[in-house]
Amino acid sequence: MLRWPSYLLLGTALLMTTTSCGEEDPPPNPRAERCQRIYKATCAALVRCRALAGGSRQTFTLEQCVESAQSSVDECTSSAVYDGVGSATEADITACTDGMDAFPCSEICNRIPQDPAACEKLAQVPNENVVECAP
Repeated sequence: MLRWPSYLLLGTALLMTTTSCGEEDPPPNPRAERCQRIYKATCAALVRCRALAGGSRQTFTLEQCVESAQSSVDECTSSAVYDGVGSATEADITACTDGMDAFPCSEICNRIPQDPAACEKLAQVPNENVVECAP
């Protein structure tokens, strides 16, 4: 489970009532889509900054993003502990993901990173993990 940034895990469950007929796909879940966008931006930043995965000496990879995506998005979508994603506007989510894309590695690596400014209102739990990066 990816622990940084803390806003990745924000959210409360969306209460959606749906009806489904036969083989129809369920309607998209806007909250899950937002969580996935935030997760992708976070993973891209960790890969770009050459963050070390889980205390190892191996850099974080896109493959690891894919492997952990579903559990991270599920937690972001359903956890009652975090509610920023559910109440955020589309503009808030875009500003957060854009902020992550532009976030300098010097603000991520070898420290306890703080969320980009645009993401701070989405965060309910402060990050407590140092992110180590390869040189």
